[in-house]
Amino acid sequence: MILVAGTVTIVGGASAACLAAIICVPAMFLVWGAIRLLRVGATWTTVGAISGGAVGFAGWLPVSYHTCQLVLLELVDGTWADWLPRRILLILLGPVLATLIGQVGGAYGGLVLQRAGFSFCPRDLNERPGRVSFSIGQLFSLTLVLSLALTALRMVGLLNAAMLLALACWLGLQVALRRPAIWIAERVMRFLRRPKPRGYLIASGKPAESEGAVR
Repeated sequence: MILVAGTVTIVGGASAACLAAIICVPAMFLVWGAIRLLRVGATWTTVGAISGGAVGFAGWLPVSYHTCQLVLLELVDGTWADWLPRRILLILLGPVLATLIGQVGGAYGGLVLQRAGFSFCPRDLNERPGRVSFSIGQLFSLTLVLSLALTALRMVGLLNAAMLLALACWLGLQVALRRPAIWIAERVMRFLRRPKPRGYLIASGKPAESEGAVR
């Protein structure tokens, strides 16, 4: 029984990892296109973290959506206090952990691309990474991106309060976990790319002088 459970876990985990890797590629290019359209300065590390977090959260989106529906119903009924600890535990073990793991994986891939020399944004945006002002074109592009996203949700019948609450939670998780995820990805890269021992010892100190050496 344990062997069967272990086999199912390994096969399921490997399949989920492969599926996440496949989904992460178009997600990264969607985020890349949105950021290039908005002309906001960014790096491959940030884009990878956002894309990986989106893929991780999307895996738990059905659970998150159902949880948000229950929370809204409990707020209306006034019974939210009885179930709040369980809801928090479910969110911590599900969407938060999945988003963090996805961001770490995406940030690691972004670090690999960044160290390989791939440029993400135009040079004029990279020279001003702290810019926060928006032009008319950027505001128009932002409106276009939001309109397309809301239209897609409306077409599939998911444009409701529960979905908006789930998306708001996802945005909060992306902002809160991005820097820790990038920090973890940098430490993982350092660990994996640390210099390995050659298999022989290097003698330290001065070499011993022979007895017949001329002083």
